[in-house]
Amino acid sequence: LAATMTQSESLIYSFGTRYADFTDGNRYQAFYGNMYRRLLTRPRSLTHLTAELFTGSNSRQDVNYYAPERDLSAMVGVEHRLRIRRRYDRSIAQRTSFQAGRYNQDGFGSGTVWRARYGIEMSLSEAVNVEFAVQRSSNLYDGVREQMTFFMASVSARL
Repeated sequence: LAATMTQSESLIYSFGTRYADFTDGNRYQAFYGNMYRRLLTRPRSLTHLTAELFTGSNSRQDVNYYAPERDLSAMVGVEHRLRIRRRYDRSIAQRTSFQAGRYNQDGFGSGTVWRARYGIEMSLSEAVNVEFAVQRSSNLYDGVREQMTFFMASVSARL
């Protein structure tokens, strides 16, 4: 369940909750909020401030997957979008972002977490968009630091 409130194209708030009832008896519940605020507008580029707050809990920890009893994450960052080329409905843009913050998990303390992302977005028409991106992040799971790299591709189309 989620809701988004847009005051203008320059300020967007999102709030939501997630719930899962697993077959092993674990129940997971989370609440989150995001803020997206435009800082700078130029003819070919946009710069945004991002912020997110997340808290979650699991009813069981004696399971074979990461399931902290309670955790909390707070991050702030910046995102920059630069339009490289545009012709009519077609365009190519690059998007770079960086976020950093704190993560706290009951029983394991807290630490710094971060993520950096670089992507290329292509609008092939008014209705079809393609994106390729790579994201690198540093997280804490049960007090142990992990580095992750994701390669992503997406296609979105309006019907």
